[in-house]
Amino acid sequence: MITQRFLSISVFLLFWGLVFPLFTDAQDLRYQKRYHKSWNQAPVFDNDVVAEFADEDVVILEERIHFEHDNRGLSTNYRRYIRMRFLTQKGVRKYSKITLPQSEDPPVDYMSIPFGHESVMHRPMYPSMELQYFRVRKLLPDQTTETLIPDNRISQELLRGLQRTMRLHAYQFQFEEIDVGDVIEIEYQWFVPYLLPQRRIFFHGDIAKQKVRYQFSHPRTHHYILEQLNGITPADSTVEKSRPYHWQHYVWTFENLPACTKEVGSRLHVDLPHVTYYLHDQKYGDWGEADVLKYKPYTWFYYTYDQIQFRNMVSQVINKPNPTNIAFKQWFRKHFERDGMSKLEQLQHFHQHINEEFQFSGVRSLAELENRNRIPYMLKNKVLRQGGARYLYFLSLLYLDMTYYHAYIPDNRIGVFDTSKYSYVPGQNRYFVVESSQEKPLFFKPKQAQAGNEMNALPFYLQEVNSLHIAQMTDSYQNKNNFRFITTPVESATENQRNTNIKGIVNLKERLMTLSGEIDLHGQYETLLNGYFEYGTKDSSINHLYYAIPTQIPTHFFEKTEGVNYQILKNGSVQINYANPLPVNFEKETQTYKIPIRHWLQHVISSRFNARTRNLPYYSDFLGTDAFRYQVQFKEEVVLEEWSESPMVIENEFGIFHFKIEQTSPTTIELNSKLHIQQERVKPVNAMMVQQIFRAILWLNEQEIRLKKASS
Repeated sequence: MITQRFLSISVFLLFWGLVFPLFTDAQDLRYQKRYHKSWNQAPVFDNDVVAEFADEDVVILEERIHFEHDNRGLSTNYRRYIRMRFLTQKGVRKYSKITLPQSEDPPVDYMSIPFGHESVMHRPMYPSMELQYFRVRKLLPDQTTETLIPDNRISQELLRGLQRTMRLHAYQFQFEEIDVGDVIEIEYQWFVPYLLPQRRIFFHGDIAKQKVRYQFSHPRTHHYILEQLNGITPADSTVEKSRPYHWQHYVWTFENLPACTKEVGSRLHVDLPHVTYYLHDQKYGDWGEADVLKYKPYTWFYYTYDQIQFRNMVSQVINKPNPTNIAFKQWFRKHFERDGMSKLEQLQHFHQHINEEFQFSGVRSLAELENRNRIPYMLKNKVLRQGGARYLYFLSLLYLDMTYYHAYIPDNRIGVFDTSKYSYVPGQNRYFVVESSQEKPLFFKPKQAQAGNEMNALPFYLQEVNSLHIAQMTDSYQNKNNFRFITTPVESATENQRNTNIKGIVNLKERLMTLSGEIDLHGQYETLLNGYFEYGTKDSSINHLYYAIPTQIPTHFFEKTEGVNYQILKNGSVQINYANPLPVNFEKETQTYKIPIRHWLQHVISSRFNARTRNLPYYSDFLGTDAFRYQVQFKEEVVLEEWSESPMVIENEFGIFHFKIEQTSPTTIELNSKLHIQQERVKPVNAMMVQQIFRAILWLNEQEIRLKKASS
């Protein structure tokens, strides 16, 4: 049996690999000749905006979508009609440009895009995509229409693979003839010569929608499993009898959907109605003599069936006398076998050694990835290539004859497992799991970059979620633990702490500040930041403010800050030393020095948070405390101008924020800031609590320290 997930994805990727070279340089531009093609329907002049959307920048008055999976033709067709009205100049500026295809599952489409870069990198983009037509008309006050001819271009990105480079496409259109108050109709259709894999459909968007009709269609001879989640009204289901085969149609209708898919810190899969679907492979269910009489929904048992491995089969791998195994066994015995050391202790020692001693280098080709004879080279030179680390773990577990599992952990920002039934869950991360002496799962991940992960050091988005474990050393199909769901561990709020203590020496004459101090990392802060301070590696999916250096912002998000000296101390703290040019303004009339404190308070917040337009709950990354303390010493005596805003104390259900600046000696000024997050999920009605704290921190970072020399 082939599991449905692997069947869908493997066929999808295989088709890309075989057919893609035929399409890369053959983008169809015929849609440009269809701007003047007559419309199939008369214009609709019902353009009133409902009261709840009166303050929006733009409103979609009506949207009709037909998403068609043609399994017989191995193609996907997507047709969309929208009628939209521009209410503000901001709306004209922002939405007079449209890029196709548009996302119906932003968390999945943008999960590979670095945090904060969603506005400059478009997703989704598909290879071999053909835009069959695109037309736009403006509805005029006298109930006539005007055809619009937009500026257009095809944007391309290269997706570099192991054996070939794929060219992804998107179509961009810019309208110049749109003003506030205008209503336009847009109609287009695109096509790709393959079936899109299993996916989710969200009906909301980043523009408010007054009326929505969504139709999903597929040939009747193929069986799709649809799951309708979060209170969605069940679809109207109909069958169309047509040639060459009958069609199954599902239709959902909605009214007055607010714009919410881009709200900061939201989790669409938790709070928005949506649909997931996958194609049934028609090989399981209630069988008759020759065929399935009744299809049954996919189960997690079927999903894991092919991935279970037996001890007597996989153990043969390590016992084959080939160069890879000989080199590995010699290396493992030399470094990790010690008298009195348990198997688990040997594995832990192995994991630590790989993380600390091995360099990481990306794979260059599929042949290199699959060539296991590269293992002796990697062991000798302490270098890992993609796939090499995972194979080393595989060999070590076989050598130790340890029962282990492959664990799939969903990113809780994107999706979660429903343990009661199979469903499409995107954003899964693959780990190894063994049992510790306390019979608790021990999660560990092979090294994938220069930084490694400690055992059970899971980032916040993989914590306290159901993880699926599939046995790799089982002795029987009947073992009830061949697959299981186990909740991943989570740190408490008291464990998650970052305490930054910085001492600064300021030379007002030379306008220079020399800084030194320690950053104590605990819990999640240690998990997220140790790799950065030791190797300069970053998790691009999290807020870049985690990596901000006190008083500085790195010049480039993906590079370690230059000129800053880090040293990892044994107690998990980071020692930091650097010099900073000090932007000092001198007010001659009052003899006052003004020192901006921009980027001094590097709390992890969002500048885009808007409580007034909030529709969905806000989810914090994790609970915990983040504290900054600056002791700034001047070369000469100074007098600090009093701050009416100090001390500042904000306490609400979301969190507690304390700020204070004071002069503690004739030459010393001390600044303290502490943010304690105590609520993981904040309802939209309480969103102002989040905004109150975020805006206070943003405001403080725009302020200045005002002081005079004591002698003046």
